[in-house]
Amino acid sequence: MRVAPRLAVALSVMLLLVGGARAAERGDIPRVSQVAEDFSRNCQGCHRADGTGACRTVPRIRDFVGLFTRVPGGRDYLLRVPGVVWAMLDDARLARVLNWMLASYSREQLAPDFTPFTEEEVAEARKHPLANVLEVRGRLIAELQRRALLPPDDDGLVSAGCG
Repeated sequence: MRVAPRLAVALSVMLLLVGGARAAERGDIPRVSQVAEDFSRNCQGCHRADGTGACRTVPRIRDFVGLFTRVPGGRDYLLRVPGVVWAMLDDARLARVLNWMLASYSREQLAPDFTPFTEEEVAEARKHPLANVLEVRGRLIAELQRRALLPPDDDGLVSAGCG
């Protein structure tokens, strides 16, 4: 007698799975790309889903991070910050996340000659994590401000999620 309830549950689950698969085929269920999922699992905990960061503690990436590609040392900085270097992703996936993040959150700020990060570039940078992150970041921010690419009162931290 116990077979009938188990069979009913199994059939119900099967119908849900088939129905869900059909809904996904029709486009009723949005699919999350692997790169967006990687960002979600590895970056948005600090930088937030909308890229605004956290006031005075976590830099924003929205409408900001692409600026680093416009100054000498900025590309290297983006590859070697702790959150990137220690991300729990292989080099290829990490390169895709970096490129996706720049294109999704800061396309307008990218250098006109920006070339996407490569797996090999990520692998090499991971061998040399930045030990002096704040010092390097401070120099880059000062250069962005000197070039009038960033207002003097904006460092990506003070304004990050403060409003």
